[in-house]
Amino acid sequence: MIGLVERIRKSSMRILLVRVSALGDAIHTLPALDLLKKQLPHANIDWLVQQKNFGIVSHIPGINQVYTLHDHYLRPAQLRKTFALLKILRNNRYDLVIDFQGLCKTSFLCAALDLPSIGFSWHTAREGLSSTVHLHTVVVPKTISIIEKNKALALAAVGVVRRIDRRSELCHPGSESGVTKDNFPPGVIPTPLDSAPQPSTTAQQNVTSWLNKHHARRLVILTPNTTWDSKHWPIERWEELALKLLPLPHHTVMCVGQKFGKQGASLATFIEQHNLPIVIAPAWSLDELFAVMHKTDVIVAPDTGLLHIADSIGVHTIGLYGPTLAQRHGPQITSRNKELCFQVSCSHEYQKTHGASDCMNQLSAQAVIERINTVVSEKNRLLFSHQQVQ
Repeated sequence: MIGLVERIRKSSMRILLVRVSALGDAIHTLPALDLLKKQLPHANIDWLVQQKNFGIVSHIPGINQVYTLHDHYLRPAQLRKTFALLKILRNNRYDLVIDFQGLCKTSFLCAALDLPSIGFSWHTAREGLSSTVHLHTVVVPKTISIIEKNKALALAAVGVVRRIDRRSELCHPGSESGVTKDNFPPGVIPTPLDSAPQPSTTAQQNVTSWLNKHHARRLVILTPNTTWDSKHWPIERWEELALKLLPLPHHTVMCVGQKFGKQGASLATFIEQHNLPIVIAPAWSLDELFAVMHKTDVIVAPDTGLLHIADSIGVHTIGLYGPTLAQRHGPQITSRNKELCFQVSCSHEYQKTHGASDCMNQLSAQAVIERINTVVSEKNRLLFSHQQVQ
């Protein structure tokens, strides 16, 4: 059997990334993808994803082929289609399958593929049992961010993790490599990412036309929607923010998400009822949202995919975090964004609901306004300096 290290040195190797969900998880995988492409510039890299996330992965540069699973690919009604796709992937004879998800539902896919795979160890994976199907596993500190965790897996996959304890540990089935504070790779990530999602020309034209029609420029985006109830900042706080935020010189405030969630719809209704000078975005496609992010100075959002998309292209983000930890799940790509996050003390860590209390209510609208004003002032100074130079 050819050793894994020898496989990854082959310029013609084929790699399959397994990161089936969700939007934010896909963005958190992109720095690892950039590392893979840098270390293996001639490799063909494919990505396996659920249908609901095809829209983002299909816009990531450098992916050879995107394969899509049904969103409920393990349900009995979908198993035939799932196994048919797995047969196609198995026939591709990938040199390496990398499981960035670390869940039992993805380890099932890796086991069914019956190809060399690498993933997180029992103590590192989100679901420890998922590690048992991998030929090779990687241990990383539990305290590091998701992005750094993914980078460590990518580096282990190409055999370049520094000062590995045993020279051949990536070459034997069942081997486990470790990453410590002494041999962890440098954390600097170039921004914007090479793999950041890119909008189509059509999407750019649509967004530019709409913004010109509404005289919108230098955007400050408010996007209240997110998945878990516990991640939401109370709508009353968003309304207070909308009332007190204005005016912002040289900027247009925009509400995004009117058609995609209850919070967004409620805030848009409030803005309309009070006739506030805040632009309400239409029901843009994900492609068009990529385009509008490139025209944004700052976005304010809870832990959600749009926040991470903005982070990947260098847009300043003000993240509102509570039950999830900003140091692990927050923006990590644009260095300033780590400082701009709010971390609310929450007793419902990683729980989807708060129960009787709403921890996120601790964060005041005034605190968020002050942080927005700080970023906007920085942007205005940069613009003024640039104009002076010209």
